[in-house]
Amino acid sequence: AAITATFDAAMLNEGVGQTAFNINAVDLLLVPRVVSATDSVSHSGGTTYEDVPNMSVANVIINGRQSVHIAFTIEADNTGVDLGNKFKLDRSGTDLGPPEFISVRAPGGADTLSAIIYLDRKPAAGNYTYKAEWAGRAATSTPIANNRQLLVTIIPDE
Repeated sequence: AAITATFDAAMLNEGVGQTAFNINAVDLLLVPRVVSATDSVSHSGGTTYEDVPNMSVANVIINGRQSVHIAFTIEADNTGVDLGNKFKLDRSGTDLGPPEFISVRAPGGADTLSAIIYLDRKPAAGNYTYKAEWAGRAATSTPIANNRQLLVTIIPDE
């Protein structure tokens, strides 16, 4: 008699022991994910944070034991007396708080390059959207951003 078999979500395992299948772990195959943009964008200044256009990565599936590494770089206009930009990272509406690392090349100017790195340590299992947000330091500022990139990488269980 003929036998037909179908394999769905097959896993390759290295080592002597088998690893239990976990559908959420499949997201490890999709990383790193990166979005980038080179167009010039701006928004009205003030203390309210707004999304940095085209700087979001959706459908990041984690199982509650993985961490997520987020790196955001941006070339922004920091001219003017108030050095008009500040940035933060967001996970599906939750402010991730102070970054692990922030670097700014040049104290100000039209081509100030900022880098923000954050490690989201083992958030609850779920499907999340990570994005970068910005605000002006004063109501008189109009932040302008040019080259920018958001990189999201899932780190396996520790």
